[in-house]
Amino acid sequence: MPESAEKSLVLIVDDASANIRMLHSLLRDRHRVVFATSGDDALEQAARLLPDLILLDIIMPEMDGYEVCRRLKINLLTADIPVIFITGCSDTEDVVQGFTLGAADYVVKPFRSGELLARVATHLQLRQARQELNRKNEELEKLRADLEQGAEQNRLLAGEVDRLTRLIADENGDSFRKF
Repeated sequence: MPESAEKSLVLIVDDASANIRMLHSLLRDRHRVVFATSGDDALEQAARLLPDLILLDIIMPEMDGYEVCRRLKINLLTADIPVIFITGCSDTEDVVQGFTLGAADYVVKPFRSGELLARVATHLQLRQARQELNRKNEELEKLRADLEQGAEQNRLLAGEVDRLTRLIADENGDSFRKF
C-alpha cells in the first residue's frame, strides 16, 4: 500500500481476547484495527467510527452477533458497512441466518489466514467501489438537476423573446398603418 494511501478501518467484535489478539496481529500491518468485546460496544463504536468493515463473532453474552448485525443494518449510519461473521457456528441454518441479516460474508473458525485476508480485501474493495459509484451518482444527479434548471430558464427566455417579438411586430404594424 502506498505511504499516502489511508488504511481501512476494521472493527473486530469478539468477547474472547485471544481471538481479538489473533485477528489484530493478522490485520494490523494492512489496516487500522479497533475492537469491541460486546454487542453494545460494537454498535456504539460502529456508529461513532464508521469503520470500513466489521468482523463479527456470533456467540457473545448479552447480545449475540446476529442481533448486532440486525441493528447495524437498520441504522442508516451503519447499514452500508460490510459485516463478515467469523464464528465457530458452521450449520447451514447459521450461515443462512447470517446472510439473511445482511452479512457480506461468513467465515467458519478455524479459518486460514490467507483466505480471511483475501475476503477482507475483497469486501473492502467492493465497499470502496460502491462508495465511488454513489459519489458519481450524486454528481450525475446534480448535473441532471442543473440541466433541468437550465432548460427551464431557456423555456422562460424563449417565452419572453416570443412575447417581445410579438410586441415589436405589433408596434411596427401600427406604425406602418399610420403611413
